[in-house]
Amino acid sequence: MKNAYDNLGDYEVKAIDSAEKRLVIARESKDCQIPLCWELGSLGNTYLSLNDDAKALDYHQQSLVIARESKDLKWVCWALENLGSAYTSFCDYAKAIDYQQQSLVIAREIKDRQIEVRVLGNLGRAYTSLGDYAKAIDYQQQSLVIARKINDLYTEAEALEALGNAYTSLGDYAKAIEYAQQWLAIAREIKDYESAADAC
Repeated sequence: MKNAYDNLGDYEVKAIDSAEKRLVIARESKDCQIPLCWELGSLGNTYLSLNDDAKALDYHQQSLVIARESKDLKWVCWALENLGSAYTSFCDYAKAIDYQQQSLVIAREIKDRQIEVRVLGNLGRAYTSLGDYAKAIDYQQQSLVIARKINDLYTEAEALEALGNAYTSLGDYAKAIEYAQQWLAIAREIKDYESAADAC
């Protein structure tokens, strides 16, 4: 872990230290559990980026417990999505899909399109990793439709990229090119030049 911190640089180490201090404050506050849920989830994501799987999972599981205690479905949905993403990073796709599916049900129940569109993309990526391209394409298509409805160009670009990759894996190069061209157009529109280069 020390080597990971050394490689992070001073800024990231201070950011983690600050987040852990905020977590202590949030634990001491009895008025609202949402800040505690947020800090736990944020630390889970931070440790996930450091490849510290055990700490990431521990923080995400704590976040879910607090979210459920709060009975705030939006935060339950968010915590489930985070856990699903963590399990995707661990390559445990069965658990990843289970948590993402739970999150999707709640996102649709509370009509939160932002979470729904992200979770659909997450499910698509999990099924891509399993080599189930039919399901991956189905979820990415659903994500694409919603991204366009809510004018979320970044998620639209991600869905187009994923669809192009899925069709490439299936050997359907005409469809792969069609999606890559759409992805390229949006990448240029949002000035994401790295993605534009990848699309090319």
